[in-house]
Amino acid sequence: DSQGGRHDTLTSGTPIRAAAGQIIGYRGVDRDITRRRQAEKALEASQQRFRDIVHATDGIVWEADANTFDFTFVSRQAERLLGYPLADWLQPGFWVHNLHPDDRDWAPDYCLSRRSSPTPYDFDYRFMARDGRTVWLHDIVTTVTENGAARWLRGIMVDITHRKQIEQRLRETAESLEFKVSERTAELRKLSAQLTLTEERERRMLAQDVHANLGQLLAVIK
Repeated sequence: DSQGGRHDTLTSGTPIRAAAGQIIGYRGVDRDITRRRQAEKALEASQQRFRDIVHATDGIVWEADANTFDFTFVSRQAERLLGYPLADWLQPGFWVHNLHPDDRDWAPDYCLSRRSSPTPYDFDYRFMARDGRTVWLHDIVTTVTENGAARWLRGIMVDITHRKQIEQRLRETAESLEFKVSERTAELRKLSAQLTLTEERERRMLAQDVHANLGQLLAVIK
């Protein structure tokens, strides 16, 4: 422009033909699309920032079909956490197939039962990593409806394996303490019973001694 600025333009034109059909010129219109380009670049930058935030989140951000549980999107944390390439996550049946065998029946049924819920829900389950590890996941899920029916599930999975391991150790410690307390209580009861028997035996022996001495004393007196 007159001030030395740069503008983006979109040109559209049609050829001008002579009577014989040969092109002798063009007629066209130039439109200034600078603002549109700026808006597109701003939108692209915003979307890139959103993608960076999603992929940097310490959890697996995901979207799946509400009926089949097939993923349509997972963040890169999925591969870092569980080892499977992102392309594997998008294969039909991936989530259900890789659930821990003990969770494979109830977890999908639980999700189906919560599809109609307007509020987010969360639950814990085990997932089998590519290297064979069992990983505990805490999944926070939101249902997205279309035309009044559940269409998409969106959520974030967080690795809580370390927390579960600590909880298991605490349970084992508590059970061990309970066993030791129960064992010590049984020992105390046994010792108490033995003490009672000893006291009764000593009383009988004392009574027998007193009776015998008394008999001898009476005999002497007579």
